Amino acid sequence: MPRIVVSTPMFNGQCYQAYVESLLKLQFVFLQSGIEMAFHTLKNSSFIPKARNLLVDMFMQEEGATHLLFIDADMSFDASDILRMIGADLDVLGAIYSSKHINWPKVVQIARQHPGLSPQDLSWLASAYGTFTPMSGQLEIPVDKPFEVQGIGTGILLIRRAVFEKLEQAYPDLRTLGESLGTDPRLISAPFEPLRKYGGLLSEDISFCERWREIGGRIHACAWGRTGHVGTHEYLSDVANAARLRIPLG
Repeated sequence: MPRIVVSTPMFNGQCYQAYVESLLKLQFVFLQSGIEMAFHTLKNSSFIPKARNLLVDMFMQEEGATHLLFIDADMSFDASDILRMIGADLDVLGAIYSSKHINWPKVVQIARQHPGLSPQDLSWLASAYGTFTPMSGQLEIPVDKPFEVQGIGTGILLIRRAVFEKLEQAYPDLRTLGESLGTDPRLISAPFEPLRKYGGLLSEDISFCERWREIGGRIHACAWGRTGHVGTHEYLSDVANAARLRIPLG
């Protein structure tokens, strides 16, 4: 039976209500399914690559832990989709989720093509899915089974323990300082250290994916569930233009 360690970096110890509600439901579903769960957070690191590396180190110290499940503090999800991810039995499997961006041209296009859609349906259909990199030449995304990708974000990312063991063997010099306790700080493995490649500095999640693929590993994504990515939005107003177009206010 798998033992899952849910790990969440929390800047200033903050998280969103949607995340908490999803996490509580996940804990209940795990209990019903006989899946052991541990929970780690990190609130005192503003540098996200270091936070993820520290959470990996905490995971590796958990005896019997089989999978690390990154869930960011601004994500929402359905617990049953996480069970399905575990059942897929893959080394690295991430859920597809929207970036914090509204694709307004897509909103107009969908509204014109499907005028019968509800506003709620339109809100998730018009999302911008820029949080994964498809394989070269991939034109269609299967929605009923995992599919291979070049890279994916860590918003909801399930990683088997053996992945970190193999990465540490392949990159023994890839180390960073752990939490400093006194005058003898400990060096820890740093699979999420930003990688300089393709003429720039890659994000920590894509750096992890690049390293894993470099040693023959594969990254998979799943598109079968609904996810939420909580963020801020600036609500603009232009009453004069609304009046000119005879658009009701309210």
